[in-house]
Amino acid sequence: MGDKPAKINEFLLVANPYARLIRQVRKVIIVMFAISLLVALVMYFFAQLSGVFGALIGGTINMVSVWVYSRLARVDPRHTAQQTLNRHMLAEAAKVGVSLLGLLLCFFVRGVHLPGLLFGFIASLLAYWIVLIFYKN
Repeated sequence: MGDKPAKINEFLLVANPYARLIRQVRKVIIVMFAISLLVALVMYFFAQLSGVFGALIGGTINMVSVWVYSRLARVDPRHTAQQTLNRHMLAEAAKVGVSLLGLLLCFFVRGVHLPGLLFGFIASLLAYWIVLIFYKN
């Protein structure tokens, strides 16, 4: 047992193992919300109030799907690799399902400005990927 400290997985050192995931999800959703507001402002100049609502609804669909993913992707550090993979696959399938359901509901509701909805959805999706790529703990 020399003077070297035992190697402990840093994920196990925090009191709440989901604290890192919660911080990351908060940052992602805040950036998605900011981008959705920016797109809504731009849509106001092109399509007035209906474009604003469409862009906000498109961004909200992505924010809800990311929140669903974060709730289902939680894994216990004691899970095996296969269990972890299964949880993430289930969470990703649920995220895609929530996104598709939200988009389909909006396509069949009269009065939703579809270009605004799609711009808001695509912009928040791009924000999601950019934050995940450049996120640092």
